[in-house]
Amino acid sequence: MRKLQKISAECRDELGILAEVFKVEDVIEIARKGVLALPALVVNDELKVAGRVAPVAEIKKTLEGAAL
Repeated sequence: MRKLQKISAECRDELGILAEVFKVEDVIEIARKGVLALPALVVNDELKVAGRVAPVAEIKKTLEGAAL
């Protein structure tokens, strides 16, 4: 499990959000999401972070907003 994936899963668990966290390795699928730089965080088919590992607080805020 890579760093962004691990942090995202930990944040999900801490927030009690029911969601799947997974790594996409298919280059075509990555491109379809509009990702131009890795790592990237896509939530509900929307690109939220690309090219960096976001801080925990930012990931939590993103997940909380998506869970509404």
